[in-house]
Amino acid sequence: MVNASFQCYFDELVKPRAGMNPAPQTFPKAPADASEEAQMMIASFEGSMPRPNYDDPAVRQQIRPVIEAMWGSVTNYLDFDFTRRNEKLGGVNCTVFTPAALKNKTQKLLYLHGGAYWLGSPEANSTVALMMAHHSGLEVISVDYRLAPEFPHPAGRDDAVAVYGALLGQGYNASDIAMFGDSAGGGLALMTALELRDHTSLPLPAALGLNCPWVNMAMDGDSYETVAALDPILSVSGLAPAAAGYAGNLGITAPEVNAHKADLTGLPPMIIQVGTRDILLSDAIRTAKQARLCGVDVEFEVFDGMWHVWHATPGLPEAEKATLDIATFLCNHMG
Repeated sequence: MVNASFQCYFDELVKPRAGMNPAPQTFPKAPADASEEAQMMIASFEGSMPRPNYDDPAVRQQIRPVIEAMWGSVTNYLDFDFTRRNEKLGGVNCTVFTPAALKNKTQKLLYLHGGAYWLGSPEANSTVALMMAHHSGLEVISVDYRLAPEFPHPAGRDDAVAVYGALLGQGYNASDIAMFGDSAGGGLALMTALELRDHTSLPLPAALGLNCPWVNMAMDGDSYETVAALDPILSVSGLAPAAAGYAGNLGITAPEVNAHKADLTGLPPMIIQVGTRDILLSDAIRTAKQARLCGVDVEFEVFDGMWHVWHATPGLPEAEKATLDIATFLCNHMG
């Protein structure tokens, strides 16, 4: 039987978008062992929409609130209770999501949202944060970091460092803080950990969770080509201007914005997840391989048939499992 929350989400948000893509794509059927919900989602996909002119500030100003409102509305289909409040930490606006069943007041999860480095906010990306809060029983602090291209690297990373430092300044122990992010937020979490290690005296967080991380601004991994026909969400043409905007004057091949090639020695244990229908598959694989070569404890999970950040789909069994796996991993390394 299809999950009731998923069915409402599918009927009210997914179905109405059918036929909107002027050049729809056809994708292979879901794997045989995929949930019924996943099969419904995959059958509904029409591919990424044509890319707007992100370089135009007026276009960005027009598009951002539309996309972010759509993302934020997904929380209406979550079937659990929570509260939220706004806080400023280290001079950076944040939203704190508290689960109804709070298990520990001293442990915190720091969340860096996705959005290709130019989209998103704690409110827009609250579904992933709330699902993590629900499955971990911990407060999730979502960082409203500055976005590119108005604020290229290292602005977002510096905001994350400031929030983390503020938590330590309030008396929380590094061993009681874990950091996670999805897509661009996963890349930002990795870059933040590297900055903490190399250019601060602050202790590192207990663990990292990287969901479908975008760490490769050069986009030179093989999956950008080999998975392109399978990915219903992302495209190289759509990501290219976002990569250029985030890298800024550094350029997309700069080491600072290609963290998968960095020396990851000494970083905390990390869990990395990715789906087989995500062009960022090679980003995740290369990051996991590099981390292991550098002696980092890595748990690497590949979900067959899953698309980019499937974690944000309410009532999807594969999303529940993935989120629970990350929450369990992070909690097991804290304290």
